[in-house]
Amino acid sequence: MIHENKKYLDADTIKWIAMLAMVLDHTALAFIPTQSVPALIMHIIGKTTGPIMFFFISEGYHHTHNVKKYAERLTAFALISQIPYSLFVNQGHIFPFVGNVILTLLCALLVLCAYDHIGKPALKWTVIVLLTAVTYWFDWCFWGVLITLAFHIFSGNQKKQYSAYFVVSMAKVIVNALQYNGSIYYVIPAIISPLLVLGILYCYNGEKRGGKYSKWAFYIFYPVHFLVIYFVYLLSIYR
Repeated sequence: MIHENKKYLDADTIKWIAMLAMVLDHTALAFIPTQSVPALIMHIIGKTTGPIMFFFISEGYHHTHNVKKYAERLTAFALISQIPYSLFVNQGHIFPFVGNVILTLLCALLVLCAYDHIGKPALKWTVIVLLTAVTYWFDWCFWGVLITLAFHIFSGNQKKQYSAYFVVSMAKVIVNALQYNGSIYYVIPAIISPLLVLGILYCYNGEKRGGKYSKWAFYIFYPVHFLVIYFVYLLSIYR
């Protein structure tokens, strides 16, 4: 990534922006009626989190010294996060099963590995399709994999990266419009949030800046914020 003086957001700052946006999104899901202006605004901001984290999977893949350890870290925190995520999604129940987004991040990372390192095209695309299909049961499902792959394939060419991401995002808008009968409360966040993502990533200066433990922040924050929201939810219904 080319460093430019006018680009002033480092990776850790962007990740913290994404985490705060995630809190807004999930707070709206838990406590605010979906068909309301406050929820609409919070979801517009909140839906920026997923694409930002998928972008950094691509970035992490290019910069990590050990992809295996990277995948192991994602696996560990996906397992740790599953119960808090299930409590949030299913209001206290573990089932029906919906996988948390770290599982999608893991599958996206494995897809990048397959894309780069499996030489036989038939085998490569079979593995990619299977890994993508698995995410149907996970948060962000195959959209997360497609977004990550778009950022990865055009890595080093910011214009093409952004264009590919935008095309995937607009395809998601069409699917959302069909799925939710054109409801503005689902379609508008899907349209506007990609533009916010592009604005944030445009300011990315390619630097990390955080300390050696900063990479753990999202992994820890993710399950903890679900537990906090679920605890507040319990207080609200039993007070």
